Amino acid sequence: MIALILTDAMWIAATLLIFFACRALYVRQPHAARHPVVCATAVLVALLVATRYPLPAFQAGTRPLVWLLGPAVVAMALPVWQKRTLIVGNWRMFSAVIIVSLILSVGSVLVLTPLLGSDMARALAVKSVTAPVALGIAGQTGLRQDLVVVGVMTSGLFGMLIGPALLALGRPRGGHAVIGAALGCASHGLGTARAFELSQTAGAFASVCMGLSALAYGIVLPLVLSAV
Repeated sequence: MIALILTDAMWIAATLLIFFACRALYVRQPHAARHPVVCATAVLVALLVATRYPLPAFQAGTRPLVWLLGPAVVAMALPVWQKRTLIVGNWRMFSAVIIVSLILSVGSVLVLTPLLGSDMARALAVKSVTAPVALGIAGQTGLRQDLVVVGVMTSGLFGMLIGPALLALGRPRGGHAVIGAALGCASHGLGTARAFELSQTAGAFASVCMGLSALAYGIVLPLVLSAV
């Protein structure tokens, strides 16, 4: 038991050290490819492969770090409260973003099924939902959880790495507010974290869109995916 606790503590310490080292590098030389989420993930994967440490054991041992996601999400409420007047005034934009996102997700099932097969197409329909909600939908509808996780991570990383630059090409009239809303809706937590790096307004709009899309997806997609 003592050896197990020490092993878990060592992996938690290693994860934190790697993350903060990558963050220090990112602060000194900011670039999307050097983002601490990308950098730290790559280093940890390489370390796990080199040591042949079982992934399930690593996931179980570092579970306290996953618990910290809860307080981190709650902390997003502060900028939302500070921007509450601006957010309430843009309720039409939020509604439009969520509705379009749902239509595209449902439509992707029909378009991708002939190309990728039913399992992959249905799993990709929830790629833009935050992981806990996506896994909950998977449990209700019989989706393959491994495919769901891959889709969610890919969507988050894509939005975090090139989302702001891609969205800026369209020169949205709402500026950071619109970019933040798009990142939160399309790339959930990772997109929201990237939005906060742009501005408090972008982060607040991303937080609201991430929450609203999770609610909408959690209600609509189980019904749709159970029927297709």
